[in-house]
Amino acid sequence: MSTLIDRKRLLTVIARAQARYIAGGDPREMFDDLLLDLLSLTGSEYGFIGEILHTPDARPFLKTYALTNISWDDDTRRFYEERAPRGLEFHNLKTLFGEVIVTGEPVIANSPATDPRRGGLPPGHPSLDAFLGLPFYSGHRFVGTVGLANRPGGYEPDLIDELRPFLATCANIIEADRSARERIAAESTLRRTAERIQAVHDSAVDAIITIDTSGVIETVNPAATSLFGYRADEMIDRNVSMLMPAEIAVRHDGFLRHYLETGEARIIGVGREAEGQRKDGARFPVELSVSEVLLDGERFFTGVIRDITERKEVERLKDEFVSSVSHELRTPLTSIRGSLGLLEGGVLGDLPDAMSGLVRVARSNTDRLIRLITDILDLEKIEAGGLELRLADIAPASVVEAATREMRGLAEQEGCGLTCESIASPLVRVDLDRMVQVLTNLISNAIKYAAAGGVIEVRTELAGADGVRFSVRDRGPGIPEEMVEKIFDRFQQVDGSNTRSKGGTGLGLAIVRAIVQEHGSAVVLDTRVGEGCIFSFVLPAIVECSSGGPAHTG
Repeated sequence: MSTLIDRKRLLTVIARAQARYIAGGDPREMFDDLLLDLLSLTGSEYGFIGEILHTPDARPFLKTYALTNISWDDDTRRFYEERAPRGLEFHNLKTLFGEVIVTGEPVIANSPATDPRRGGLPPGHPSLDAFLGLPFYSGHRFVGTVGLANRPGGYEPDLIDELRPFLATCANIIEADRSARERIAAESTLRRTAERIQAVHDSAVDAIITIDTSGVIETVNPAATSLFGYRADEMIDRNVSMLMPAEIAVRHDGFLRHYLETGEARIIGVGREAEGQRKDGARFPVELSVSEVLLDGERFFTGVIRDITERKEVERLKDEFVSSVSHELRTPLTSIRGSLGLLEGGVLGDLPDAMSGLVRVARSNTDRLIRLITDILDLEKIEAGGLELRLADIAPASVVEAATREMRGLAEQEGCGLTCESIASPLVRVDLDRMVQVLTNLISNAIKYAAAGGVIEVRTELAGADGVRFSVRDRGPGIPEEMVEKIFDRFQQVDGSNTRSKGGTGLGLAIVRAIVQEHGSAVVLDTRVGEGCIFSFVLPAIVECSSGGPAHTG
C-alpha cells in the first residue's frame, strides 16, 4: 500500500527535532523547522503548530509556536513581524481550527468555502482551498494542534494516521517546554520570595538569630551583629549562650533540651524580658521572642531580640516620678482630709447648707485622691518586688466574710444586693489583708457596673481535688471583647452609663491581678455582653499530712 508521505524522511525529521531539543535548542526555532519539514512532506502551502492554553475563566485558546507568514498587506506584515516570534494568540473558536480545539478531534475540510464549520476569512486573506486540523495529546491531556492548508487535491483520513509519530513528537516537545517554563517561573518566584525575605531579614531593626537544636547559631542579621558587637563570623557556629550573662548561659541548653524532650515551653513561643551580654561584657535588658520552625524535616529556632534599655530607663524615671509625687502628695492630702472631716463634723459649729455641700464634695474628692495615691503606691511596691506577704493558713469563709462585711454598706448605698456562699475548709495560705483587698476591689468593681437592684455574688468552692476557687459575679452589662485583654491594665475602665458617676481609680483590677500573682495564681475573666462578669482565681488548698501538719496539695 502506497503512503501519502515519505516515512523515512518523516523519521529523520522527528529524530533531528528530538536531538536538537535534548541538546538544549530553542523550541520556537525547532518548531519553525518542523513546520517547514511538515509542509514539504505533505505538500501543503501553509500551516501552524500551536499550544492549547486557557484564559483565567477556563476558556481554551491557541498560541502558536510556528506559523507560516501569510500576511497580505503592510499592516498584516508588520503585525506578523512584531508578534509571531513571541507567538500569536487566537481566541475565536468559530473557525475550522477552533472546531479542532472545541472537539479535540481531527478536522478535514476540502471545501472550506462551503463548510458549515468555517469562520470566514478577512478581506485580502489568501484563499483557503483545503484544511487539515490535527489535535495532539500527552496521555489524556490535550496539548496542542497542527493546522495545514492548501494541499493539492486536499487531505485524506489516511494522512492522519501517517502523521501520528510527528504529532507525538510535537506533544512531547511542548510538554517538556511547558514543564521547563513552569519550573523556571517557580524558581523565579522562589528566588524573588527568598530575596524579599532576605531583604526584610537584613533590614530589620530588631536582631534576628537562628539556632539549631543544639543551640548553635546558624544565621544572624546585621542588627544582631550591631547589637552584640560581634562580626557575623564570630557568632556563626558558636553556641548562642555566648550572648548571655554566665548565670543565664549555664541554664540555656537545659531549657532547650527540656523543651525538645517534653514539649513543655519555658522560652519557646513565649515572649519575655531577658538580659543580653555584648562582646565587651556589657549587660543590657532585652525583649526576647523565640519561635520554632520545621523546614524539610529539620527543626530550628528563630529568636527576635530587641534592646529595651531606653524603655527600661523611661519606666524607671516614670516610676520614680510617680512614687515621689505620690509620697509628697499623700501627707498634705491626709491633713486636708482631716481638716475637712472636722469641718463636716461641726468643730466650728453648724455650717450653712451651701458651705456644707461644698465641704462634703471637697472631702469626697480628697478621699478619691488619697485612694488613687494609695493604689499607685501599692502597685509600685508590688511591681518592684517590695510587697511582703504575711502568709497564714486561713479558712476561705473568713476571707469572704471580711470582704463582704467591709463592702456591704457601699452595696446598700448603691441599691445592690450582696450575697456570699463559702466553704469553711480546706484552708488556704494567704495574706488575709491583701486577699481581702483583692475581693473588695472585685466587689467594688461589680457594684459600679451592676444594674439597680442587681445582686453581687461572692463565693468559694472546691476546684478539683487540690484547689479552692474564689469568684465574684455581677449581672451587669459585661465587658466587650475588645476590652477583655486590656481590662487588667493600669487606668483602664469600661465606659457605662453609671460608671463615671461612681468614680474609681482605674487601678483596682491591676492591683487584683498583681496580688493574686504574688499568691501564685492568676485571675480569670468570664464575660458575655449583656450577661455580666465572673472574676475568679484558684488558690492551692492546705491538707493535713500524715504527720499531722499542714501541706499544700498543689
